Amino acid sequence: IRAVECFTSSCSKTFDVLRELRIYELGPGGEVYVVRRLTECMPSLFAAHGFRPVGQWLAIGDRTSSAFIWMLHWPDWNARAAAFDALYADPGFAAAVVATQPDGPWLTRFHVLFLTPSVAHPASSGDVSGTIDELRLDEVVPGTATCLSATMRDEGVVRIGAAGGTLLGHFDVVSGWPLQCFAHLTRWPTRDIPQVAGLEGVTHSTRWLLRPLEHCRATVGLA
Repeated sequence: IRAVECFTSSCSKTFDVLRELRIYELGPGGEVYVVRRLTECMPSLFAAHGFRPVGQWLAIGDRTSSAFIWMLHWPDWNARAAAFDALYADPGFAAAVVATQPDGPWLTRFHVLFLTPSVAHPASSGDVSGTIDELRLDEVVPGTATCLSATMRDEGVVRIGAAGGTLLGHFDVVSGWPLQCFAHLTRWPTRDIPQVAGLEGVTHSTRWLLRPLEHCRATVGLA
């Protein structure tokens, strides 16, 4: 899947650790072919060109279109640019695209978000049990991000744990979403996800329920 991304001026900053969240909306048959591409065709190409996927999911629930969501870990912007340039120049990538879209393109729309860990982001501690992951993009009142990150660290993580969930990651969204927001991933033991009180200052939440793909199952810290 090739995408052309535009970076805002904020993306010129240097970050020690960068995550890239890619959300693909899929047309008919897309789920089968995107999973085939990412499990059968891409692992060797990723390894050859410095890609480091830290989680891959299929969206479930009542959305009108299906979606595939995945996250990449980068040491910096230059490493990302070099990896994509090398991948797109590799004949194996073009062959993978042809092999996994026999009926034509199935990607109908995509979003690319760039994230950095917030103060609420958990330390890496390996895998945890659970069958459903929840991705939330929480839009916040401008100017409240630092305070809300601290509240999430001090209160939100406790609320999630008390409800039976485990926070996998909490991130500032650097670029890719229209409004200032956080992205956070939580793992739950079942699809029956309890209501967890939100944080004051969150103005709107966009939510996906996700089925982790076992070949690239996210761990705590998404490292």
